[in-house]
Amino acid sequence: MVLVVTDTHVKHELAGGEFANRRASCEAVAKSMGVGSLAEVTLDQVNAHFTRLGADLSHLPEKAFPRARHVVLEISRTVKAKECFLKGDLVMFGQLMNESHRSLSGDYEVSCKELDQVVETAWRTEGVLGSRMTGGGFGGSAITLIKKEHTNAFLQRLKEKCPFSSSFITTPGVGAKAWANP
Repeated sequence: MVLVVTDTHVKHELAGGEFANRRASCEAVAKSMGVGSLAEVTLDQVNAHFTRLGADLSHLPEKAFPRARHVVLEISRTVKAKECFLKGDLVMFGQLMNESHRSLSGDYEVSCKELDQVVETAWRTEGVLGSRMTGGGFGGSAITLIKKEHTNAFLQRLKEKCPFSSSFITTPGVGAKAWANP
């Protein structure tokens, strides 16, 4: 397996306030649920809360429900992804990457057409297990988990379908860990 990082060359400017708006929206939902953070609730609890509110959403920002749904599900996906990685289930790990991108693009709305184009090109390529945007969104890069023997075909396909992008290949490795000075 290798990871292909594809830069869309779309500048992402988080200072524009859109990322802060999404965060504020999720904080408002958490507050309205009486919790400190959406990490403390399940999707069922979020659904039940919005069902109780019914049409009276005037105290919450626009699109509060899909934003909250994304955060709660992304936390769950992250936990599942760790479990998959530890078990060596890279197929499910890749599926979780794909679900994450769909949610980042649809519910949280932090993707852009170029990122979606790169990711969708990856999804249509043999040997790709998963692909999603990475980083803060509104531009930037996608990361794709692919079987090594299919990498050249994927890179060629990116050149054809996403000529605005550039890519590099890396391999998964040991993550960050505590280090003690001897």
